[in-house]
Amino acid sequence: EPYRASKTAMGCSGSVNVDHAASLSFMKKWRSGGKGKDFLVMGIKDQNMVGKVYFSGEATSEPDLVASLDAVLKKTRGDACCSRDEFDHLWDVVWHNTKMTSGYQFMSMKKPFFPIGKNIVQLMDTLGGHGFVPFA
Repeated sequence: EPYRASKTAMGCSGSVNVDHAASLSFMKKWRSGGKGKDFLVMGIKDQNMVGKVYFSGEATSEPDLVASLDAVLKKTRGDACCSRDEFDHLWDVVWHNTKMTSGYQFMSMKKPFFPIGKNIVQLMDTLGGHGFVPFA
């Protein structure tokens, strides 16, 4: 097994179109082997009523990692759950009903879709505990 510290988690927060044709082409190529197996790709989507956190990579088959992620993501919102819908075909593991940003702030002076630091840090700490190093 490769040295765990060489594996990397990559994330995006607030991307408008995570799920598009260019991404599908990239993911197919990425999953076909080579260095792609050393990476864990993460996406965060809070632009609709159902906040989502996505992961793709070989590490998503590790039960300990998935259990740790499940525990931390359920802390973001009580009804967060690991499940899939028809929009999640690019990703290996998906959590729905998460709360990672301030979300849409209709009629408010608050910043919309601003990352919630506590939740982001807990997620990054969990990934770090499993040997992943974030980069964007």
